[in-house]
Amino acid sequence: MRLCCVLIVLLFSQFVLADESKIISPASEQMSISLPQSDTSVRLSINGRNIVDSKGNIVKLRGIYTRSEWLSGEQEVEMFKSWGINFVRILLTFDPNYWQTVNDGKKDVNKRCILLEENLRYMDQRAAWLEKNKIYFMIEVHWRAMGADDNLEKPDLLGRQFAKMYETLAKRYSSLNYLMGFSTLSEIHIKPNKYKDYNKIRMTIVDAIHKIEPRFIVSVTGTWWGSVGSLSDKIYIDRPNTMYDFHFYSPRKLTHYRPQYGVIKYPGIDYLKNELKPALELSKKHNVPVWCGEFGAFNNAPNNAGVQWMRDTARIYDENNIPWIIWTWKKGLKDIPPEWKKLWNGNFIE
Repeated sequence: MRLCCVLIVLLFSQFVLADESKIISPASEQMSISLPQSDTSVRLSINGRNIVDSKGNIVKLRGIYTRSEWLSGEQEVEMFKSWGINFVRILLTFDPNYWQTVNDGKKDVNKRCILLEENLRYMDQRAAWLEKNKIYFMIEVHWRAMGADDNLEKPDLLGRQFAKMYETLAKRYSSLNYLMGFSTLSEIHIKPNKYKDYNKIRMTIVDAIHKIEPRFIVSVTGTWWGSVGSLSDKIYIDRPNTMYDFHFYSPRKLTHYRPQYGVIKYPGIDYLKNELKPALELSKKHNVPVWCGEFGAFNNAPNNAGVQWMRDTARIYDENNIPWIIWTWKKGLKDIPPEWKKLWNGNFIE
């Protein structure tokens, strides 16, 4: 009787594993386009609180956020390079409803984290452009598009699904030199009673990536839509080669100014330093790097307040060796404010 029970359990386990293996659509582990030869000397790594090159020198990463569909040609990457950008956070292309599309229009938590080969090939091409122009980048995979939600439904299953997805990505892009790693669960918002599940899922993701390629840096984020205030001990995980991502737009009435707000006064650099304390404190306490995955102001606030906010915020990041990404590029390349180009080149003087 006991032997029969064991056989039933084994058969059931094999069925479950076989079913879970199907959540990732077939994806070639080889790049679909040609890339430069491997050069480990240009790869970046973590040294305590800093990102360093192969000689141990601190690298100041200053960049821009872009969806992969916004990069229509290599000439755009070349423009990034000419402006002084050396860092890009790029979103893996996806159709807004493709999770439902691959599940015949139905919500099915047993079929989440599905990667589409067509979307991966778009990333292949953009990765090749960034590699050729020697611009470092982090690939972000949107967690909602993968079928996750704020409640982390079936967290153990979700962890296994995420693990398979990130293993596939790590295998596919393991040869890239300028790919620093992956940004995970950006701007998730979950309740405190889910923190334990959340941390477990993130550790599963980190372990899955490092099983394939230990050199990849994995960026993890807090809750509350990735706000700097959510960087605390509650979301710290004890894993190597990780860095912590936060987004910063405080005060929002200045950074997202509307005429109906009236006169908005620039709060000053001391205000900004105080708001950014949680990131610096987490970094110092646990000896880990933090980076700003998104910040920016639309530069339309009265009295040039948005420009001053951008300048002082970028200065604080650079003084603390915090990599940063400007997010508020909404229009086109011709609309990039000239003030931003100064920041990418390290010019924080008015």
